[in-house]
Amino acid sequence: MKIKALAVGVLLAIAGSANAAINPGSVGAPTNGNSEFFLTVFDPSAQMSFNLDMGGDAYSFYGTNSFASFNLAADADYAAFVGQTDLRFTVTAAYRNFDTVEDVAAWGMYSTSGSSASALTTTLNTLTAIEGGASRISNMALNINGNAAETGQPNSGFASFEINNSSVAVIGGTGYYDVPTWNDTLGGTGYTASGAVGSALDFYHIGLDVNELVNNGMEVSYAQLLGSWSLGTNGMLTYSAAGTNPVPVPAAAWLFGSGLLGLVGVARRKAA
Repeated sequence: MKIKALAVGVLLAIAGSANAAINPGSVGAPTNGNSEFFLTVFDPSAQMSFNLDMGGDAYSFYGTNSFASFNLAADADYAAFVGQTDLRFTVTAAYRNFDTVEDVAAWGMYSTSGSSASALTTTLNTLTAIEGGASRISNMALNINGNAAETGQPNSGFASFEINNSSVAVIGGTGYYDVPTWNDTLGGTGYTASGAVGSALDFYHIGLDVNELVNNGMEVSYAQLLGSWSLGTNGMLTYSAAGTNPVPVPAAAWLFGSGLLGLVGVARRKAA
């Protein structure tokens, strides 16, 4: 179902039924490693999941740390989920573009988490591990899209990335939540990315500490708490920023840029 943003920032469903058209943020053109945010809601009792292309992209979010609210109850695809108390949900995105040094600070995973920051950095403790997690996010977006060609053009066989749709997947279907490549741990990242409906779920940017990489040659990850997502049983999805500042890129990174890009290339080959 197509979703339209109102002036107050609450998104309401308006028409149609189709798979989501999420920009997966795959490496290279035309998606340029910059995925859109997407929501997955899982009903373990009914064995079905709701997927929503949330529209905003990872790089833009990094610069603003803000998001509109969503009234999922107004979306016909979400009707069977309203009022359910055993739902689980995740919000994720990835920024995988490492083409320039300006991209370094925004690079990584953007994910809800039921785990602590220390648990995240223990599990996602290398560039390769973070790139692997980001790759899983991109692949899940493609699965939700129905594995359509990722040109993002209206005539490519599916809707433009600019059109933000929702969809429902049942067990065995494309885009279903509880599968080995996704689920509560995003397919084996080692941390719990999901949380229960009715609760606030911490939201992190998981990236690489460029200061450590530049100054000490060490791959040290960080998990920066950006805010929290809450999903009520009434279908209201809201984001609250934590008021944190982005992790800066040190001046020395400009001189170290080619080395950073080379490391990311190696990480992608290992994650593939």
